[in-house]
Amino acid sequence: MTAINKSKNVVIIGYSFPLYNRFYDKHLFTNDNIENTNIYIQDINPQELCETFKSSFGITNYKGSAKVIPISNCNSFFVPNEILP
Repeated sequence: MTAINKSKNVVIIGYSFPLYNRFYDKHLFTNDNIENTNIYIQDINPQELCETFKSSFGITNYKGSAKVIPISNCNSFFVPNEILP
């Protein structure tokens, strides 16, 4: 939780939101824990996963809320430009 809380960019690759991980995920991805964070979801159908992610974890569009960004290019692992030197 500390690593997620301190991160400004989180990349989720091919995540299917399995039920057995929901307990842990609910603690990791709360509005308080991911405030002002860019969350990139990389998948072949990222738009649908982004909507599922936002509704599953109560992420709203209020100021300071996490931004959930779809990434459809699956040819390689996505690395946000913001973290490159």
